[in-house]
Amino acid sequence: MAHARRVILLNSEVLSELSAIHSHQSFSMGCSVHLADGLKSMISQLALERPQLRGTMTTGLSSALADGLARGEFEAALLLGTETPRSEVLGRLRLAWFGEAPLDSGGSLPMAFDSGRSTLSTRIMDTLAERKVAWHSVPWCSDPLSIRASVQAGLAYTALPANTHHNHLSLRPTPTGLLGPPPEPLLVHLAFSSTARKPVLEAARAVARATLRALPVLPL
Repeated sequence: MAHARRVILLNSEVLSELSAIHSHQSFSMGCSVHLADGLKSMISQLALERPQLRGTMTTGLSSALADGLARGEFEAALLLGTETPRSEVLGRLRLAWFGEAPLDSGGSLPMAFDSGRSTLSTRIMDTLAERKVAWHSVPWCSDPLSIRASVQAGLAYTALPANTHHNHLSLRPTPTGLLGPPPEPLLVHLAFSSTARKPVLEAARAVARATLRALPVLPL
């Protein structure tokens, strides 16, 4: 009888441990690098409100993250201007011009944007083309970090989320009138993989809400 009681007690302890493990929500998620300033708000808020939420977060360009979703590398992703077959629109990210750089001898403006498949870069180029603004690309900019560095150094202009200078004080908004109104806002999508589980949907929505709270996202 004593042996049987010990076996039952051990069994109960194991079941309790398994239940605790399964009660934690775990998932892998991608986040557009252009929305990454909201991650600090997300992490601090969720640590208080949902300490059981466990996951991995990867930042990158939205097009690359969407490809990762299709390959099953992520279960969810917060994307800028990129729609997938299984996605929800969360709002529109308001943009602004940043930078204070000199014109070249021909009156062409130095612009910084990545050379990859970025929806933001495409929106910037389309906006400049519509306004017939003469520009040239700064050659050393190939990723979001080098883009921001060139703008902070006073060597180029670019468009970023409208409140970026609140988190990066060395970024200066472009004087009004030089480039005209900022590009139109870009849609923010919360995308899911084809195999994303129901608990992941709820967890990803909570993460997305917390992330976008710190960004200039307009309602639809």
